[in-house]
Amino acid sequence: MSGRGRRGRGRPPKRAAISHRVNLLKKPRYLYAGSGNHGSRLSTKPGESSPSRRGSHVHYRGRLREKSNRGRNFFSNILDYDGEDEIEENFSSDDSEYHRDEEVEDEGNESDASFPESDELSVYSQSSFSTISSTTPAKRKWCKRAATPIFLQEREYPLLALPKSSDDLLIPKENLMQALGVYEVLRHFRNILRLTPFLFEEFCASLSSSDQTALLSDIHVMLLKAILREEEAQGTMFAPLDMRDTVNIHFYLIDSMTWPAVLQMYLQSDPDYKDVLSVMKNCEYPFTSIESRLMVLEFLCDNFLTTTPARDDLISEGVIFHDDHCRACHKLGDLLCCESCPAVYHLACLDPPLQEVPSEDWTCAVCKANQVPGVTDCISEIEKNMLLSRQECLGFDRHGRKYWFLCRRIVVEGEDSTYYYTTKLQFQELMEVLDKNDLEYDLYRALEDLREEIIRQMDITEKLTNSAKGNKKSYLEVENAALAKLQSERAIQKAKEEERLREAERAAAMMASNVRIKYIDEKYFIYSKICSIKQYFKKCNKDV
Repeated sequence: MSGRGRRGRGRPPKRAAISHRVNLLKKPRYLYAGSGNHGSRLSTKPGESSPSRRGSHVHYRGRLREKSNRGRNFFSNILDYDGEDEIEENFSSDDSEYHRDEEVEDEGNESDASFPESDELSVYSQSSFSTISSTTPAKRKWCKRAATPIFLQEREYPLLALPKSSDDLLIPKENLMQALGVYEVLRHFRNILRLTPFLFEEFCASLSSSDQTALLSDIHVMLLKAILREEEAQGTMFAPLDMRDTVNIHFYLIDSMTWPAVLQMYLQSDPDYKDVLSVMKNCEYPFTSIESRLMVLEFLCDNFLTTTPARDDLISEGVIFHDDHCRACHKLGDLLCCESCPAVYHLACLDPPLQEVPSEDWTCAVCKANQVPGVTDCISEIEKNMLLSRQECLGFDRHGRKYWFLCRRIVVEGEDSTYYYTTKLQFQELMEVLDKNDLEYDLYRALEDLREEIIRQMDITEKLTNSAKGNKKSYLEVENAALAKLQSERAIQKAKEEERLREAERAAAMMASNVRIKYIDEKYFIYSKICSIKQYFKKCNKDV
């Protein structure tokens, strides 16, 4: 029997200090299946040695602290936060209730004589009993209270005419936000789904293709497998007991050829899935429209997000639950942890072998092979530190349209239409029309804070396009040439206007100087007349 099998996974005995917690937002980690080392260690009784101590994970805790600190420093730099006075002011009602519960709990702890000693306290501190952790981004201690958006204020403002949208993606603009939502789920949970990273442009091409592509097939298969694993863990049976094996064999043998039939069988298992099932029955899926494909993919992604692995990833607070055994030899020992996946290796099992533990962050060969330009190099620092569970919009314009920075593009989501901008020149055109002093002040500031990162990722998009275009001109080159011509004409027109203004100023100055000279001449003439009159009277007085 393996070391994992000998460890007990039962629930620890209740303590008086924690038995009265009634408003927990999530379960402790030791109640989740597949929680790795932490679940096993939490279930170990005090004074009993755990088999996992034979194999230790190298420099694990320290790096987690470094990740959390890097995430906090990133937030501080982006949001210009300093000092702790604002923290108390921005507490929500939920935070205040949380602190009141903690005060009651502290009083209960002081009166409880059976509270565990310091060793046991360290064990319970790892089980995430707290409703909000220090590294959870949902707490939003550092966020400043946003002002009321301009479109919600009772005031008049001129219409904002946005520049022409880019059109380099192969899907209609009305399906863009839905495709982005599906893609972000697939990209963020690619390790759990066991998917190799892929570009958003490739995903759009597979959606618009009339044939069944390998990418679209793999996405459906891996989503279905993740959902069926969760159904199996919960003991769900899709047929009576006497026919269970006959039906389940279709789910276990799912592949690139049988997944449409398996998907239809799964949709038939629940009456709530009738809307999606109607899409499958009205066509020979996946040979259907983009809207139908996105509807099915969105349904699968929503079901996947309710599975235990996805929830564990969302509430793990930056913790990666690494494996117990080496991926190469499947044995215990001193293991080196990968920084981006649960894989662990012995130093001698690596290719080439290492003599000592690396001083910097180390990633395994699989993660290095999955470094796809345009995907893995465009992940923000906050997401790398696993402190981001969902994307947030950058702000709103005067009409209430949301602005997103997704897939190396600025996306403008409106009620009636959607715009997106791919290149630097298009981004400059967008910044020109925004009112940076009043109506889009907060939005303009958010875009300015991310300007360098936006331009860097847009450069990556242009490089990827130029590397794949061959001898032909790409759409982005044609658009950039048209925008460059438009901007040069605008610059010439602006220079002419400035020259015209300078000429008008010079003419006004010359006219003012002529008037002044005429005024001085008239004043001198009058003064000379007065002097001559005075001299005349003086002469008359002498004669008298």
